[in-house]
Order: sequence, then C-alpha cells, then structure tokens
Amino acid sequence: MILFIELEGANIQSWEDYISEIEHKFKFPSSCTDSIDRYLDWMRDLDWLEKEKYILVINNYKYFLKDSKELKNDIIRDFKETILPFWQTEVKDVIVDGKPKTFMVYLVE
Repeated sequence: MILFIELEGANIQSWEDYISEIEHKFKFPSSCTDSIDRYLDWMRDLDWLEKEKYILVINNYKYFLKDSKELKNDIIRDFKETILPFWQTEVKDVIVDGKPKTFMVYLVE
C-alpha cells in the first residue's frame, strides 16, 4: 500500500503553509505548527497510516518558499539527514520489529 502526496509549492510560502499541508495530508494526530521536533517525530512514525511506501511530490519547487531560502534548505536537509535515513535503516534499531519502508521525495520544477 502506497501513500502518494502532492504539495503545490507555489502555495507554500511560510512554515505555517508547509506544516498545515503536511499535517493535513499525512493526517498527523496533533498539530506541529509550534514544534519542528514534533513534526520530525510524526514524520518518523506514520504508524496510523499503515502504509509500506510513501511518496511526497513538491510541484513547482522553484516557487516553494521562494522568499525563505533558509527554511526551504532546512526542510530539505531534514528529509535528507533525518527522515529518509530513518525509514531506510534506523527504523530497525529504534522501533520494536521496525521495518524499513520506502519514502521518496520528488522536487518537481
């Protein structure tokens, strides 16, 4: 089972825009507007979705956070350094009976 999520990058110009979309599309159990750590925790949990594969597409990436380069870089770095490595291998060491899952992020111009 696959969860396929698309974000419209041109409509995301702030942390609030981004996290609101992520919370809604991934059906987070609680809000992360005020907590990046909670956001990262939920992105490394996702148990409530019961999926084996996650695909996130950010369309119009060149417009995504176009006036917030630092935030844009931070979000992408969190995927590269925290979220994706967790699902690739770390899940086995952190979660009882944890199994790696495919989590892919596509940045579409």
